[in-house]
Amino acid sequence: MIILGAALMATGAVMAIFATGGHLNTAGRNYADYFITRNLALAVMLLALLALRARHVLAALMTLTALIQVLDAITATVTSRFGLVPIDLIFAAVFLFGAARLSGLQPWRRMTHPGLPGDQKPAGRRPAAPPADEPPAANELEPASDRAHHPV
Repeated sequence: MIILGAALMATGAVMAIFATGGHLNTAGRNYADYFITRNLALAVMLLALLALRARHVLAALMTLTALIQVLDAITATVTSRFGLVPIDLIFAAVFLFGAARLSGLQPWRRMTHPGLPGDQKPAGRRPAAPPADEPPAANELEPASDRAHHPV
């Protein structure tokens, strides 16, 4: 996935290098040059970090790449290039989920924290046994069959 994303970014940069036609003015050409260097730098770093197996730094760079793609989608929307928006958003989602997977985070799964609302113990589970140094409670000394007939 990372290799494919880096390859697509590098391909976009190379295509921008060899773009021909007089439809770009000076400002547009400068913007295209920044696009080229940005995408090539990201592609090179993604591949380098993958080769170095630097998982946490790679996850951070993938998150940055996802943010850049979201900002590209916003820019495409503002400039009425609506055909690019789904591509940018899919690209961003793939990089973001890949970064979450690399870092061990899974935001799509419900996380429970003790003491927060909605934190419920699963039904049917017995409470944990008391520590070994505490004596058992009085009602735990009798067998379960005796407790049913003799309430405490």
